Amino acid sequence: MTPMKISVFRPNSLSERKAIEEARRVIAESTRVLEIHPLPETFLGRQTHRPIPLLGDQEN
Repeated sequence: MTPMKISVFRPNSLSERKAIEEARRVIAESTRVLEIHPLPETFLGRQTHRPIPLLGDQEN
């Protein structure tokens, strides 16, 4: 088995460094927002409101 080659990216220009800094800022902000807000309700069978009856619909 041959060892995998690992490449390390090293920014060499100011624009690349700014792009990396911005990406890290966005990731940090996204992580903060996800930690603050609760997880969404994903149970499909849960009813949070009664459906609005349409004309012609009759309940038995």
